[in-house]
Amino acid sequence: SAAGGDDEGVAALLPKMKRLKLRPSLGQLRLQREEEEVRSLSWSAADVRIDIVPEQLRATLTIGAWPDGGAPSLHLELIFPPQYPHRHPEVVQV
Repeated sequence: SAAGGDDEGVAALLPKMKRLKLRPSLGQLRLQREEEEVRSLSWSAADVRIDIVPEQLRATLTIGAWPDGGAPSLHLELIFPPQYPHRHPEVVQV
């Protein structure tokens, strides 16, 4: 049956997949380093927040908030390609 053939194909691939070592992309490595640098900085402005998620190749930047505690005055999402820093990130205002 077709289902039995699929199971055999998957079983044959498993040992090969286990040998593959997943390596972080150049972009993930760079973002990990940049995340460490951001954490080492002491921000004097409490209304600036940077969150970097190297595994997802994403970062968010939030600047300021309305006096009543409402929405931030600027909220950006940065989406990095795996080839970062050789290719620029996409920046989206949220």
